[in-house]
Amino acid sequence: MLVGNADNPQWENVVRLATSHARPAERARLLISLVERGDQDPGHRARLYRLAASCLEYAPELDPRVREDVERRAAMFDPPTTG
Repeated sequence: MLVGNADNPQWENVVRLATSHARPAERARLLISLVERGDQDPGHRARLYRLAASCLEYAPELDPRVREDVERRAAMFDPPTTG
């Protein structure tokens, strides 16, 4: 239900809250599901990737590979930084 409604702005805080309260394995599955849905849904890809990235703030305990995967996908839609 969370992933299915994640493209709706009214659900963003619900997804973040679920991320913060989930156990590490559940948290990883939620974030993986968000980016996988983004992979399959070009119309909502940027929103889903950014939402997953915003959830990282609420995921202190997370498999580093999942964190890196989310960050890599979200970086595709972030403007480049200049030094």
